[in-house]
Amino acid sequence: MTLRCENAFPPDDHSGKCACEGLDLQLCVDGTKQLGVDRKECDFICKPTLESAKKVALACPDRSLPSAGATGCGCAGRLPLDPCKGGLASAVVEAGRCVVTCKKAQ
Repeated sequence: MTLRCENAFPPDDHSGKCACEGLDLQLCVDGTKQLGVDRKECDFICKPTLESAKKVALACPDRSLPSAGATGCGCAGRLPLDPCKGGLASAVVEAGRCVVTCKKAQ
């Protein structure tokens, strides 16, 4: 999934994170499998949860409570995030995080 930001950049410590307008973006609850940072975009591939290779847990970068819907996980009224390659089956909010079930193993 790609987040667009006017000034996205990787931190100097090469920690595999993305910073955007002073906010350290940590979307993937169970870790980031791959991260690409371009001048205005952060491309995340999240690791699946321990329970299932089809589930991905997301958290809002600003620590707000996420919302879940047919198109993915929303944070603070922004467009929903869909971390699934191959399509999204469902999304639910559990314990302050949004858990997405993908149609295929991630």
